[in-house]
Amino acid sequence: MVIENVDDCPSKDVHFYSQDSRGWQGIADLIAVNKSTLETLTLPCDRIWDLPVRIFSFLTELDIVGSSVVESSELSGLDLICHHATNLQSLILRAEGDFGLFTILQDNSSALPCLISLKIISFVPLTEDLFRAVSQFIQGRPLLRRLDLSLNPVDWTTFASILPTIADLEGLKVLGLTMPSTILTDDYRHVTQHLPDGLEAIRLKVNLSSPILDHGPLCVIVSYPFAPFKT
Repeated sequence: MVIENVDDCPSKDVHFYSQDSRGWQGIADLIAVNKSTLETLTLPCDRIWDLPVRIFSFLTELDIVGSSVVESSELSGLDLICHHATNLQSLILRAEGDFGLFTILQDNSSALPCLISLKIISFVPLTEDLFRAVSQFIQGRPLLRRLDLSLNPVDWTTFASILPTIADLEGLKVLGLTMPSTILTDDYRHVTQHLPDGLEAIRLKVNLSSPILDHGPLCVIVSYPFAPFKT
């Protein structure tokens, strides 16, 4: 268990990581006392739903830590946050095994209008319909500056379907893309042709079917998918 920033009062940020319930009540009390000053919150998904939803209206950064469990939808209450966290600027969703996330994204595609930074990690095999939910959620967000997607599409065609939406994000400055499937050299070049003009940094993790000498505008960097993606 890791708990950070429990001694500062008033607290602007609380980061809580735990595999059990030890220490949770103290953290919940700390959050409640500091709800008007709290700006940054990191919590496991099964603990976030224990908090009054009004707490999320003050947040600017939220990191939801999921698990690899597939049996239940751990993020079933995320739609409530989408409606109440109107000031949220940074959102990290580590929903490794949760299919329900994509239904929530689709149903709340116009939520969180102030979002500047978005990171989504999911290991579930994504069909074109599920992948479309991500595309609809990021579409038409002029304030979005940082986007990091570690996803598992079922094939290249599904992955490629989101590229035109990314290319239209005119304000995007930093982009991270992770896809575990093997792609062809021509597919790689297709990615390079669908990047926003104002992009300043990129992290691309893919498996190429064959080596290429000309990386075009990109340098393929192999990095751990949980690498920090900070605002």
